[in-house]
Parts: sequence; C-alpha cells; structure tokens
Amino acid sequence: MAGEKKDVRIFETDDELSDGLAKYTVEIFRKLTQQKSNFTVVLSGGYLIQKLRKLVEPPYVDEIDWSKWHVFWVDERVVMKDDPDSNYRLANEGFLSKVPIPPAQIYAINDNLDAEGAADDYEAKVKELVEHGVVDVSPHTKFPRFDLMLLGIGHDGHLASLFPNHELLQEKEKWVTFIKDSPKPPPVRITFTFPVINASAYIFMVVAGTAEVDAVKKAVEVILNYLNFINVVNWPKERGEELGIGDIWKSTKRRGTLRNVTYITDDIRREAQTMSLIDHPNVVKGYCSFVVEHSFG
Repeated sequence: MAGEKKDVRIFETDDELSDGLAKYTVEIFRKLTQQKSNFTVVLSGGYLIQKLRKLVEPPYVDEIDWSKWHVFWVDERVVMKDDPDSNYRLANEGFLSKVPIPPAQIYAINDNLDAEGAADDYEAKVKELVEHGVVDVSPHTKFPRFDLMLLGIGHDGHLASLFPNHELLQEKEKWVTFIKDSPKPPPVRITFTFPVINASAYIFMVVAGTAEVDAVKKAVEVILNYLNFINVVNWPKERGEELGIGDIWKSTKRRGTLRNVTYITDDIRREAQTMSLIDHPNVVKGYCSFVVEHSFG
C-alpha cells in the first residue's frame, strides 16, 4: 500500500456523508479481505458512530461478512460500559447491536480496572492478538497495524484522547496509555498512542461541523508555516526538538509523505482548497493532534 495518498471527499449533506462513509468502508473491507481472513477496525466516539448509520442498512450491510470484523476503540472513558459517557455504549447502541459481529471479536476495555490498569490490560490484549495473527504489525515501526481507523476530530483538534499541547503527544513507546486530566470531561480515559494511530493501514477522518473544520484548517496553516520557516532558515534539529516539533524537522529532511488517509467531510466546501495542502510532506504534532499515516522515503 506504499505510495497511496490522502484523499479529500466532500459531501453536500449529512446523508451523503454517511452514504459515502459506508461505501468506502465496504471498499476497504473487500480489498483487504482478499488477502486475509480478519478485518480489524478501530472506532472512536462522538459523532462518528451516528455517521456510520448507513453501514447498517441495505445495501451496505449485506455486502460485508461481519464474521471477519474485529472491533477496537481508539480511546475510552474509564467508566462502566453502561455509563452514558461510555464510548462502548455509544457504539453498541448505534452500530454494533445492529450487525452480527461475533461478541468475542469486540474488544472493549475492562471497566473493572482503574485508568492505569485498564490501559495496561488493553495493551496486553492487543499484543496477544498480534501474537495470534489477528492484528498485523507494521513492518516499519513494529507497532500494531489495524486495517481501518474510523475517527472523528474534536472542536480543539484533538484526536482519540490526545489533546493539543498535552504531554501524551510525546509518548513513543507505549501502545496504550491513560490520561487523568483530560481537558474534556470525563477527565479519566485510556487511549491509543500516536505511533499506533500512525501505523494503521487506512484512516478515515470524518470531519463534520464548522468547529471541527476550523480546527483542521488552523492545523494545516500552522504546519505549512512551520515547514516554510524551517526550509528558509535551515532549522537546527535541536531547536525543533526543544519546541516539540522534531518530527516535522525530520520529515522535512527525510521526505516524509502522507498515505492512506481519507478525509470524509461535510459543510466544508469553503475549506477544500486549504485541506488539499495537507499533501505537503509533514507530520502533524503539537498544535493540533490529528496525526496521519506517514512513511519516510
């Protein structure tokens, strides 16, 4: 899949967005299951689940062999599964209960553990599935390589439970970590780390709503300003690392390229031209926390 690029797809209405998301999910499922028997999908919370509504309706629901699906969460609030704040509950009521995925292939967090214990337990679960061949591994990074991440984005640009300017943006070793001071309630959560998100084969970022669009637009502008400045002044590596943008420096020097990312958007026709600039080689971090799959050539 090397060499595949980001694609921006804009829809006029919410129904068209939901239909497009279902269509592209079916396409990726068909493509990847020609090569293997498992299809590993990572869900987020928020508005993303509601946007999946067309996937559980004909014709799309009948075009998927749901027995091949293995479902994970990019992040979860450390609450009981029946709590209104639970991402599991949201996904179960709006999506999972409507399709015949085997219950043993739906991997929720252990809600009997505290944040640190739940994060360690979820990482151990993913590692076990890697050992059993259910989840692939990125040959480049050795992090788990999920087939498809279906993600939304927050008003402030946060992805998963990784928030702008938070210290967890710098986590490079763990697969799953926890946060106890989330800027958005509830404060205690677990989350996949950026290296895991980055290792995904495909990421669908569903950007719906004016505030979310503004976050994407501002992030792109900041990234391009950094890159232009770095190129002009021959940015020293140490200074980039000091400011927390070392990866941008590295990708500029090593020709990092985005790949395998689809932005599925509505209400953003005015931003389409700006968003297309994301093809510029970069790794996003620091200001806005949506980081997408990249490869170094």
